[in-house]
Amino acid sequence: MELPQCKKAHQTNPRSIFVRQRFTDLLKWFLGLPGVESAINEFRDKLSSNSCKLVDYNHSNAFHKSLSTNGKLNENSSSLQLNFSLFADWFNTLGNKISGKQVSLGVLALTCLNLPPTMQYKPQFT
Repeated sequence: MELPQCKKAHQTNPRSIFVRQRFTDLLKWFLGLPGVESAINEFRDKLSSNSCKLVDYNHSNAFHKSLSTNGKLNENSSSLQLNFSLFADWFNTLGNKISGKQVSLGVLALTCLNLPPTMQYKPQFT
């Protein structure tokens, strides 16, 4: 995907770097990573056979309701029924002073909640 060319920034204007892509392209890339689809399926099977102990978001009623109409995980389904979490945070890299220079830096992270907790927040999967 080719991004449009921008004019060179003027010396006094702030410079913003922002990368964007289509969600479908991101999803194809994500599911194409080695072991991702199998980890999601194995974790789904583990959740459906697990006790009622609540230790993660994936054990919650809200997660189970989002995956099926009857509140139970559908083991026979061929679809992955993915849930994602979007994290956003912006901060001033020069400190939180009210006066003075301000440089804003932001982070957006999209995390697949269907991955096992040991894989969810690793950089290669966000």
